[in-house]
Amino acid sequence: MLVFAACGVPIYLFVPIWPRTLDVILAINNSQSRSAVIYTATEYFVNQENFSFLILLHTNAASCIGATAMVAIGTMLIAYLNHICGMFSIAR
Repeated sequence: MLVFAACGVPIYLFVPIWPRTLDVILAINNSQSRSAVIYTATEYFVNQENFSFLILLHTNAASCIGATAMVAIGTMLIAYLNHICGMFSIAR
């Protein structure tokens, strides 16, 4: 689970930026809408076309904070398990 969080977040962050990157690299001569691909979990009560970069920033920040918290909690649980097993091996 921790490896998925550490490796999956950069992919998750790059998915909304990918069409714009391809538009710059391949020089596609058509306009693309800034549709909300991953923003469906939160209602922002603003026009998502106008504030798409701020919504993307908020989504990316929340994803990074959530993944960091998940990795930190998982690491602490592994440390607790290691400590408990060491205490039981001393106590036996």
